[in-house]
Amino acid sequence: MSTSTLLEHPHHLEAERAVLGAILVDNAQMDAALAAHLTADQFFRDVHQRVFRALVTLAERRSALDFVTVRIELERTGDLEEVGPAYLASLIDGGMRGVNLPHYLA
Repeated sequence: MSTSTLLEHPHHLEAERAVLGAILVDNAQMDAALAAHLTADQFFRDVHQRVFRALVTLAERRSALDFVTVRIELERTGDLEEVGPAYLASLIDGGMRGVNLPHYLA
């Protein structure tokens, strides 16, 4: 099973944000994350775990992965208050693109 070295360390919160942002900007990156066997438990920060779990749930439903759908899913699970809509939006605003995702999943 492949693990993500950057996501295993708490000092790489930027990598966690980059992965989530890349998926939210380019939904095809979710396939790459899942192919690399990325799991929510590999994220150090609890809110990132919650967002990734929401993304996995939505991907399993073949739903779009964007701010609106993730926000609704987090609300459904009772996690929206913990994550915060503003923080969720900041993941997208970071300008991360999927081109760097393999680096974070290596």
